[in-house]
Amino acid sequence: MFFSVSRPGRNDLWRYIIVILIIIVLQFIGSLPVVFILTLKMLDGSDVMEFQENFDFSAIGIDQNIGLLLMLIPFILCFLAMLLILPKLHYRPLVSFFTGYKKIRWNKIWFSVGLWLVLVAFSEIVLYLINPDNYIYQLDIKKFIPLVFIAVLFVPMQAGFEELLFRGYLFQGIGLIGVFRWVPLIITSVAFGLMHSLNPEVEKYGFWLSMPNYVGFGLLLGILVIMDDGIEMPLGIHAINNIYSFVLVTFSGSVGQTPTLFRIQEFDPITGLISWLVVSVIFVIIVAKKYNWNNWSKLFGRIPKE
Repeated sequence: MFFSVSRPGRNDLWRYIIVILIIIVLQFIGSLPVVFILTLKMLDGSDVMEFQENFDFSAIGIDQNIGLLLMLIPFILCFLAMLLILPKLHYRPLVSFFTGYKKIRWNKIWFSVGLWLVLVAFSEIVLYLINPDNYIYQLDIKKFIPLVFIAVLFVPMQAGFEELLFRGYLFQGIGLIGVFRWVPLIITSVAFGLMHSLNPEVEKYGFWLSMPNYVGFGLLLGILVIMDDGIEMPLGIHAINNIYSFVLVTFSGSVGQTPTLFRIQEFDPITGLISWLVVSVIFVIIVAKKYNWNNWSKLFGRIPKE
């Protein structure tokens, strides 16, 4: 159903190329404020190496909340542009890029937000109980309140852009030429992982330790798209996962260097990956039971032509 709703529109290759080019241009434009600030700091004789290693704006004398906003600008621009451009360029309703149904299923978004938050928080509590000394409580209420506001208001747009691009637009686009559902699943998941390959944690912990997390996250969200015929649940998971990382718990080397509630002193990528796998499996088991997903062969079946 999610693939079928893309067929009535106009799907010439050049239309997809135009959208990708627009995204590249907007990413560049949105990054100019950070480039401008870094240039000024370098001219002042400031050492920007620490920032480049950790994406920590406080290292160059800029408030971390302002830094988060600056980082989000390119994604916000791209998200808003896609909302405006896609219906006009492809001659089909905007909702068809989000779901195979007539309306966006907001209940699916909120359910996934709640369930993922509970599972991730429980996982964090278990890790804390195992090694409480690894967690530093660092609440600064004057910085934390603005952080919550920024994260809740703007991070969903960042997550929304990535989901609309990978699990919506490209997923359906590749599905138009692919024979089996697993083809767009694999391609978009790998592309999603590679897009995050420039994140500081990849540099710090290594490509092969970091990529399973990103590619695996893409696979999880793509599986949900296929089984549920829409990106509503991936949207909810992605948004709350990023809000959690920016607001509640961060660690050295993470792209989210913000005044979070807690900070992990020593992050173990293997433990993090295992924890993520457990949370993902439990999530899928719960939603499969709740929504009666019994036909798992759907993941490997052919994409309908009509």
